[in-house]
Amino acid sequence: MDNSQIEAFLAIVNYGTITKAAEKLFITQPALGKRISTLEKEIGFKLIRRQRGVRNIELTDKGREFINIANQYETLSADTERLKFKTIKKTLRILASDGPHSFTLHEMYKTFAQKNKSISLKINTTTYKDCYRQVQEKKADIAFPGINLYFKDVLSVPFYDEKMYFVCRKDSHYATIVDPRKLDVADCIYTPYSTEYATWFNYWFQDHQRAFIETHFITQAEDFLCSFHNKIWTIAPASIVSKIIKNPLLMTIELTDNPPLRTIYLVKRIDHNSEEINNFIAYASEYFHEDSDIHLHLHKELIDL
Repeated sequence: MDNSQIEAFLAIVNYGTITKAAEKLFITQPALGKRISTLEKEIGFKLIRRQRGVRNIELTDKGREFINIANQYETLSADTERLKFKTIKKTLRILASDGPHSFTLHEMYKTFAQKNKSISLKINTTTYKDCYRQVQEKKADIAFPGINLYFKDVLSVPFYDEKMYFVCRKDSHYATIVDPRKLDVADCIYTPYSTEYATWFNYWFQDHQRAFIETHFITQAEDFLCSFHNKIWTIAPASIVSKIIKNPLLMTIELTDNPPLRTIYLVKRIDHNSEEINNFIAYASEYFHEDSDIHLHLHKELIDL
């Protein structure tokens, strides 16, 4: 039983005569008759009562029952053909805080998606600790938090480092090189980028609780800097500064004591390896290779994850 035989039988059912069915299928009546005969031989029973001089065909009892089977066969055949050419997308679930998503990885996500159409990216924002928890619970494939934590069965390795910059308004009166001791923490927009940065900040300013505004939403930094008095300042990673410094009201100034580099970690389950993860890491390594602000960790254990 094949598609041409089923097609012939349903054409006879739909058009009522051998002549009309053959015309619609663009074949001769003998060819149509042969298909029906072969089908009947294969299934072991007659479908059509053949009567001389009778124009319209008459189905046997089993022929009428076979209509439903023929329709199902045709549907299954069409579904099988569609499946043959269908692209099955695999999913890569990625977690990070809003900073890496919005400023470092955003453009890379777009080009990766364009070049890897068989991979569907699922991107969500969450806290650093939740990045580890969801990876551990297999709710995410990889994550990019700003701190290194220990979770059972979870691997955490440095992914990239970036320099931290002091940012203020151009109408401020800060020196060309700023001594942290001369800064007022009450004028600061503070974001806890990493454990190392928090340690550095609290060394110089004793307590980040006295900051003018503390926010975990890095995307708010530019608006806050421009919305208040001209002494407002912040410290931000290079990926963020490269975007907000395009604002004509803002500038960067060197510090006499720079904060430690901000490290973003790549987090995945130790027992979870996939082609999608490997493709993404390899693409990221190529994408950031020539970025002067991003120092990518190209350790062997990172490439071979």
